[in-house]
Amino acid sequence: MSKHQKLLTVSRVVELGRQPSKIPEVAQFDKTGEPQGHALAHALSHWEDSFATFLDKLLPKLANKMAPAEDLIDTIHNVGDELRHILYHIYDVKYFGYLLDGPETSDE
Repeated sequence: MSKHQKLLTVSRVVELGRQPSKIPEVAQFDKTGEPQGHALAHALSHWEDSFATFLDKLLPKLANKMAPAEDLIDTIHNVGDELRHILYHIYDVKYFGYLLDGPETSDE
């Protein structure tokens, strides 16, 4: 059972998708039939699910001092699956393209 109450219901995602579509910095990435406001709202909903899964299910398993090693490795793989899902939606929302430019370099 999840401790998280879902904020971005289907109807809320539809509503939310309209708001960023009015923002020029987001709308500049629109394609015919693929408004980026909708992609952003969809991504936010999926991120909400992934973050809730991580916080409510996976992190408690990793923090369990009594967990056997095989459970830990399964949980670590599940964390990777959630991160992959989050990353997929980062790629999908073109507005966040700047995040994919690579790590910042420092002059240290």
